[in-house]
Amino acid sequence: MSEILNADHEYRAHAAQHASLRLWLRLLSCTTRVEDKIRQKLRESFDITLPRFDLMAQLERQPDGLSMGELSRRMMVTGGNITASSRQDVPTCVQ
Repeated sequence: MSEILNADHEYRAHAAQHASLRLWLRLLSCTTRVEDKIRQKLRESFDITLPRFDLMAQLERQPDGLSMGELSRRMMVTGGNITASSRQDVPTCVQ
């Protein structure tokens, strides 16, 4: 039972399902695996989370700074998430 719960998206698709759905699920599984590996490497190598890295990357690209709204749009998260993340992760970069 636990093997099925841990199976990737493509595995859970039935053979009778449309090929395009199975392909989409395969792409989703690959994307998830790549993202998991990136998260792991960032944690191991730099002791940093992917959201923190994304925040710092966005700020580095704009030396003059970004408004919270623009930062929120670029990171595709809510303004509240940006506020909490900037206070917690990079308190001196976002004012």
